[in-house]
Amino acid sequence: LGAVSYAEARADAGRCHPGTRANALTDLEMWSYGRGAWEDVKLLILTGPAGHGKSCIMQTFADRLLEKTKRSSSCPVIATFFFKGAVPELKQPTALVTTLTHQVSGQCPSIQPHITTVIHTDRGIFSASLEHQMQHLLV
Repeated sequence: LGAVSYAEARADAGRCHPGTRANALTDLEMWSYGRGAWEDVKLLILTGPAGHGKSCIMQTFADRLLEKTKRSSSCPVIATFFFKGAVPELKQPTALVTTLTHQVSGQCPSIQPHITTVIHTDRGIFSASLEHQMQHLLV
């Protein structure tokens, strides 16, 4: 669970200083709500050279969305995952689906019985490919 945006392991993660990266954060928010120029964009990829603030932008964005989630049920965020090269278990995608599933089940209790059924009927689910896990646990 060290990969979720609110994990203790991410407490010291960089964040944008107030008033900086405002355009990028506004674009991300518009995309998350499917508004404006981002209305039909289903996947957004933030790219750039190492050290240019991609992780800070995404951590700040995740913090903002999670804060909005506390105040409103209309906020689109239900799960986050941060890869981290310096931490072996966080630089590989093996925990991606299970970490997302854990968070989604906490935000949407109505799907918990489905997840429980999958785990009981597919004993090898956690050793399966990420595609198989995603399809059966989340999709």
